[in-house]
Amino acid sequence: MSALALDIVTGCVFGSGLVHDKEVHALMHRSIATAMSELEHRMFTLIGVLPIVKSLPLKSKLKIDEAKRDFMSAVKKIIDDRRHGLTQSVCKGLDLLDLLLSAESDGQKLTSEEIVQESATMVIAGHETTSTLMTWTLYVLAQHPKILLTLQKEIDSILRGQPPSADTLSQLIYTEAVLKESLRLYSPVPNITRMAVKDNTIVAQDGKEIFIRRGTDVFLDLYTLHHLEKYWPNADTFDPERFLNKNETHQSTIFLPFSAGTRNCIGQSFALMEAKIMLSMIVQEFEFELVPGQTFVPEMVVTMRPKDGIWVKMKSRQL
Repeated sequence: MSALALDIVTGCVFGSGLVHDKEVHALMHRSIATAMSELEHRMFTLIGVLPIVKSLPLKSKLKIDEAKRDFMSAVKKIIDDRRHGLTQSVCKGLDLLDLLLSAESDGQKLTSEEIVQESATMVIAGHETTSTLMTWTLYVLAQHPKILLTLQKEIDSILRGQPPSADTLSQLIYTEAVLKESLRLYSPVPNITRMAVKDNTIVAQDGKEIFIRRGTDVFLDLYTLHHLEKYWPNADTFDPERFLNKNETHQSTIFLPFSAGTRNCIGQSFALMEAKIMLSMIVQEFEFELVPGQTFVPEMVVTMRPKDGIWVKMKSRQL
């Protein structure tokens, strides 16, 4: 799932660049995998707790620095190739890279460094979360055959064996509900952080006043919020129907897989569309079931993902 999600997001950002340059393609995959592995190590050691340790030239930091250099090198090569006409957009219109190359800020073209940074941000942010969402979604669907059957019926009746289009995607209402319920149950980003821009006092549920000093990092535990029975009856049950019930409101204050407000995830719409396309095509083409004997333990690294991954047996559907 990780490789598939990365291929999709890089195709949208960079067009045909990665398709034609296998070496750059492999380098980008490898550098992201290395960075994720080392970040996992840092989060659960003193490196991730003490700021002074983060800057020391330890083995973990050196690996991350090398992965970052490799990744940025790959991005720069793709951008240079586009500038010299060696690659082109894979869509009918302009892709993100074309837009960045032609974009202006205050009458000035974006610098090469700005284009590299913006491109890299979109790739990194749009890859790991979507692949984790799809992994958990296949996991819960394999455990709930009746829900999977309902999903198959919707996808079969709307897509009719064809790839999804903008029109048919908008009709996949139950498919979207499945993805949202998966996001609620296993939020890829289980907590978010905001920094207080001024001193403030908030009142806890028990009436206790809590003073928050300017500059303090405030953590919001999304996993707990998405499992509170007061908002989500039978919160530990996978039930996409809760997102179809028009009598229930799932406001941005209680369902926050992409955060909320002016600083919510800029790629929310893209991520949901990408996930709907991936899920609808997988469900349309394949039957799948979990490989027996696995233990599934959520693990918080960069995202909340299965500790040892998830193995699924897949076979073509007989339609």
